[in-house]
Amino acid sequence: MLRYFITFAQIVFVSSKAVLNNGGYDGIIIGISEYVSEPSDCAAFLTRLEQSFVDASSALHDATDQKLFFRSATVLLPTVWSNCQKQVEPATGESCQDAEFRIENSSPLFGDSVYTQQSKGCGKRGDFVQIPTSFYDMNSNTHGHKGKTLLHEWAKVRYGVFDEFGFPNDKIYPTFYESEERDIHTGCSNEPVLGTITCDPTSSDNCHLTPNGDNSKVTSSLMYMHYLENVSQFCNETTHNRFAPTKQNLLCHGRSTQSVINSNLDFQNLTMGPVSIRRTAFTYKRIEKSRFVLVIDNSKEMELMRNFYFVRSAVRRFILEDLPTGTELGLVIFDSLAINLTDGTVSLDNDDTRKHLFGEIPEEASQLDSKCLTCAINKAIETLEFGGKLAGGNSVIIVTTPLRGMDLDSIEVATSIATQKNVKLSVIAFNETFEGHSVLTSKTNGYFGIVPLNVLPPELHLTMLTRLVDELLAALHHQATHPNQEIEIPITIHEKASNTTSIIEGTFTLDRSIARDVLFAVYFYDQIKTGVRKIQITAPDGTIYSSRSDEHKPSNYFTPGIQITEPGLWSYVVERDGTSKQPHIVKVTTRQFSAHGEKLSVKIFTSVETAEGNATIEPIKLFAEVKQGRQPVLNAKVEATVTSNQHSFAVPIPLFDNGNGDPDVTENDGIYSRYLPYILGNRTEYSISVSVHGYEDQTFSVYDSSLRDQNQRSKRAISLDPAIVPMCCGSSVTIPSHLKKPISTFSRITVGPLLVASGYASEDLIPPGRISDLYVTSGIDRTIWNFTWTATGGDLDYGVAQRYDLRYGHNPNLINDEMFESLDQVGVSRPPSPAGLTDYVIGNFDHLPHFRPIFFALRAIDLNGNKGPISNIVEVFVAKPVSTTTPGGSGGPPPGGSILTDAEIAGIAFGSALALGLILLVIVICLQRRKEKSAQYRQNLNGIHLNKGIKTIKATENETKRPIAVIPTQDPMHWSASELLQEHEKRHRNSTIEPHSYVRDFENRYASMSDVTDSYSRSAYIPESKHVGPPTLPKPKRPESQLGSELGSQSSLASDRRRRNITQV
Repeated sequence: MLRYFITFAQIVFVSSKAVLNNGGYDGIIIGISEYVSEPSDCAAFLTRLEQSFVDASSALHDATDQKLFFRSATVLLPTVWSNCQKQVEPATGESCQDAEFRIENSSPLFGDSVYTQQSKGCGKRGDFVQIPTSFYDMNSNTHGHKGKTLLHEWAKVRYGVFDEFGFPNDKIYPTFYESEERDIHTGCSNEPVLGTITCDPTSSDNCHLTPNGDNSKVTSSLMYMHYLENVSQFCNETTHNRFAPTKQNLLCHGRSTQSVINSNLDFQNLTMGPVSIRRTAFTYKRIEKSRFVLVIDNSKEMELMRNFYFVRSAVRRFILEDLPTGTELGLVIFDSLAINLTDGTVSLDNDDTRKHLFGEIPEEASQLDSKCLTCAINKAIETLEFGGKLAGGNSVIIVTTPLRGMDLDSIEVATSIATQKNVKLSVIAFNETFEGHSVLTSKTNGYFGIVPLNVLPPELHLTMLTRLVDELLAALHHQATHPNQEIEIPITIHEKASNTTSIIEGTFTLDRSIARDVLFAVYFYDQIKTGVRKIQITAPDGTIYSSRSDEHKPSNYFTPGIQITEPGLWSYVVERDGTSKQPHIVKVTTRQFSAHGEKLSVKIFTSVETAEGNATIEPIKLFAEVKQGRQPVLNAKVEATVTSNQHSFAVPIPLFDNGNGDPDVTENDGIYSRYLPYILGNRTEYSISVSVHGYEDQTFSVYDSSLRDQNQRSKRAISLDPAIVPMCCGSSVTIPSHLKKPISTFSRITVGPLLVASGYASEDLIPPGRISDLYVTSGIDRTIWNFTWTATGGDLDYGVAQRYDLRYGHNPNLINDEMFESLDQVGVSRPPSPAGLTDYVIGNFDHLPHFRPIFFALRAIDLNGNKGPISNIVEVFVAKPVSTTTPGGSGGPPPGGSILTDAEIAGIAFGSALALGLILLVIVICLQRRKEKSAQYRQNLNGIHLNKGIKTIKATENETKRPIAVIPTQDPMHWSASELLQEHEKRHRNSTIEPHSYVRDFENRYASMSDVTDSYSRSAYIPESKHVGPPTLPKPKRPESQLGSELGSQSSLASDRRRRNITQV
């Protein structure tokens, strides 16, 4: 099996450390980045920080009917800052990775905006809130009320609600939408919001509303315009606008923010009425390097299948090679009793200390069957506290067989001991899990890994040793919280195994970021008959080395005995003894350099926020965050492998960063996601690993100049107020070309711990996934409509659905699971495409009532009749077409609408071809005679509408009762049926054209599951496109009297007492 980079991550259950006690949140973590320079007015900076959270606490208290507030928070100072006139303590388990709020330099993508990274979906906690340092500048009023800004983000990161406004140039979440032929500002408020509309002259989709005038009656929503003076509430069922195209509506199925918040566990567990608010108390801490205690199970059960032998081999390497210099380590062994092998923790400063420490471990396990975990944890804490030191913030790693002999009460006692001391517990267990394992690790924020026992002949058990090496490093990565300590932990960049061929050959690449302390190891099972004849390694400059060092033979591996430091492509050949039946594994590890915080990292997490998941209650989503420093890595090929030891399968799963809403929330945020397929049966254990592959001419990140020059503001920090013009994050993160940072070819594999979940009784019961990006555009005469969406699968987002069920009604409140089948159905004959591709239908609805809104939604159905969730709702407003029939002519299509096929479009095109030809002939003659106007005319024919100026319309007193008119300066282009067909055929011939900027055709960018190969070749990564969507239907011109703009919750901006300015294209 071929592997490249292997890094380590944990499956995160709940990232938040804050705990709710009697209405007050305790333990909120505010982490200040190591790359933020200490301000000259450091003490005043922290005073402003404190006041913002005090104000946020007061706003939270008001918004929750005096039920909740912030009682205490911890601020983590950078290691290089002074104490800033504060009393600073050592951190006791807190880390910036766990912080709900992270203070960073201005973002190159989002400027000075405060934003929350949300990846898991509605009702799920967000990942973190990022606050720019400019938020606390002395004279900064950019964001308005800072407390309400923080509350706006707290609602996302804690309660899982989303923004209730639109985003510039976003087709899924536009800043304005059309309803009943009126343009309405996307949002949710109890009263109309008065203000000025301004549009970017280069983009008609980039318009925003600047509130002004008397908005004193607007009190909601905190997720819409929280910066207005009197806004203090969330939208509830009475004030909620469920039809606005907001992120909240699409991802939360039209539920109000207050409804989602009320269903949160924090509110379900409230047993008290209003509480008195107290001023938030702040504690200042600084992260120090973690100390570790390795606890080894020494009971008789560890002798099974040579477990203890493998533990000694892996621990020898762990102590002698992998632990960074200066790490403090203690040792404890246990069976029915626990024994300290060291007095306190020992600093690993030299080779002699490392060898002496390893020599303390016994060579064989004891003969006692029972084990006392509580005794072991007490001894580990005693080791950490030796010499008067504090145990809090440090880590215990336990290597054991399953804790079957212990009851859950004993596990709870052991867990309580660790939590009281703020000690993290990680468990690496052989063969199988026990419920107590997840209790120990989840409640102490530890790591949980498993080493499966191989039932094959003993000589094939070598994989157990290398897996144990990987799990020890994974636990170390998870427990190390200090930034300088984490970078020193080795990563594995290459692994390959063989037990059938006479030679093992391969290559690995070193780039300048990782060519440090490289260890090339050839693992073997039998220390007497190793079966390794020769190791030959070739450097990038062509130099060949043929040597072998036996120094690490006691750890069951050989090295070539040379210094490997030259960046580039290395190759190797290992000659094996042909008579040996044992396997050999080549593993290459190295350490990374830290260059301005631009280390490439991969993190695995799921949508499960408890120790165990249940896919029948809620399908489980898998996420992989791929970043360089704090910036996303884009256009990478990301693939997860889900392995079940009970069911003996390993399933490769491509992950996508496409922003289709379900499951991927935002495109281009560096978070790749997918549903976990085939979670079957009762409680089952799943191992998850993620491989990430980038290519030099395809994959890129974002230039982050703030890491090099912390006084330089990003070019994206434009003068527009980020409180009014949101920079982050709609359906997609826009990456300007000047910020795209190429990345050289790389590979990573991240190994995560177990996921424990229950699922469906059989695959036949798995339903299709939800369609979350249904979009509709108007066509000819506003009676032909183009519906497009991203295809879901027959099993969640896998495979192909059997058919679509598209329905409509005049009452959108009836579009729900209970009433959906009572709505009128539109027949969709086009078969569904494979999951991830673009599907569409073009419908003629001129028989439906004119000038009346009609609401559409659809869902997918699989071969077994399982029905997927209902999609987002879209509105259609059918205009009355110009009549071309004489009285007594034939009627319209039958009820349910008419879906136009390609053949019907071709017939229409053929019938109008002659007329079109005559029109074109006249056009040519006119162009020749009026050459001066030809350029403008050709511009209209091509559908290009440019207005390089800004037009301002001021309403007169007599016009104040009219809706605000958004009047285009040029007529839209109309397409004939033949032009429509020609464009449709052209796009099918040219597979490189993407029909819609808002629809992602995954097959143009990613291989399907069947295309995945072990070699991860470029051809598998970028297959030839096989699917193209429909032509874009232009929006026809409508009479000026029908054009309008409406603000707030479907309310007019008109006012008898004010003049209005509209700045537009």
